[in-house]
Amino acid sequence: MARLLVINFSILGFAFCVLNAFGADIACITDGCQIYSNYTIFGFSVYFYGAAGFALIAITGLLFPRGRTAHALFVLLVALMVAGDALFLIYQYFYWFCMSCMVVAALIGLIGLAALSVSAHLRSKWFYSIFSIWAFFFFVATFGLIKEIFLTPIPSYGSKEALVQIYVSPSCPACKTLALNVLQRPELLQQSAFYLVPKSDDDSLLIAGFYQDVATGATEKMALETLFSNPLRVSETAITSEQRFIEQVNTMAMARIGAKSIPVVIAPGLIFEPSTPSVNSISPTPSFLQGILQQAPPTNAVGFSAGCSFQQNSTDSADCNEN
Repeated sequence: MARLLVINFSILGFAFCVLNAFGADIACITDGCQIYSNYTIFGFSVYFYGAAGFALIAITGLLFPRGRTAHALFVLLVALMVAGDALFLIYQYFYWFCMSCMVVAALIGLIGLAALSVSAHLRSKWFYSIFSIWAFFFFVATFGLIKEIFLTPIPSYGSKEALVQIYVSPSCPACKTLALNVLQRPELLQQSAFYLVPKSDDDSLLIAGFYQDVATGATEKMALETLFSNPLRVSETAITSEQRFIEQVNTMAMARIGAKSIPVVIAPGLIFEPSTPSVNSISPTPSFLQGILQQAPPTNAVGFSAGCSFQQNSTDSADCNEN
């Protein structure tokens, strides 16, 4: 039964790799998939090497009972596949996560588990060590993939595909300056998405007011203008679980890029927050952002003199909330 499982998983892996090598893009739902699908070794797609590995394991699995050579090849191929995939999982950990690659990894892991029952030679410390490394990075990559797919930031205004991503908080004066400036510039606004991030529970109440305005008929642009020009506090019961979820994933998105203060502007060639030394040193900066990010003297080349810290007990944060 274990040998049949090895053969069947290998056939599935072979078919999956061949189809993806020819552009089927099965399970390709992350940016990493598109990147890795173009990777080649000696001019051949990495999927062709995966297909070859699965095919050889299936063949040696069929020949396994017939001699020592087939047995040795089977053990060697399984070990190499698991070890090679462990290295690629480590690569994913440092670079991009890939859904279709994780499907291949899962099949390799299942083959490795089933192969333990097929060959006593694999039930040894050296293979358990290799498989443990594979398992650790498989679960790390799986959690990273889940985070990328299901915990992506959610804009309150604009599209996820917008060229410019702007993270702002209602109680931050610098955010107010930035938000109202962008809202008054249609050529920039149409290329922007606003992500609302609370620094405190009071901010969550203000953001709840934004969602209430939208629910009662205001456009998202009008609701943002109200939020930053004339904020209204609402009762805590108006904060929904959906709003809490959006706030958390947006905050996590900021944490992933290492932002410690707000506002944050992300655009091609630019990740800008108030602690950035000077926007002049960041290149290339989109021309339509220059007017907003370079309104101050050269010694303080920020369109707003200071941002707000996310540190709960910092003096910086307290001063920010008072303004």
